[in-house]
Amino acid sequence: MATSVERKFYIKQIEKLCEEGKKSLIVPSSLINGTIDDAELGKLVRRMMKQKTEDCEKHVEYMKSL
Repeated sequence: MATSVERKFYIKQIEKLCEEGKKSLIVPSSLINGTIDDAELGKLVRRMMKQKTEDCEKHVEYMKSL
């Protein structure tokens, strides 16, 4: 019984961390310096954010499947 409770708690913690992670993004300075214009940088940042969100959601689904 305790393992089920612990598992649910752990899943809730992962969900919370993923939701918090979706709110921010760290952009490497090399990416900023390596782009020619702001439109290109915006596209790259948007792609990075989308990938991060997808990765978080996949991780939560994986944890729920265990």
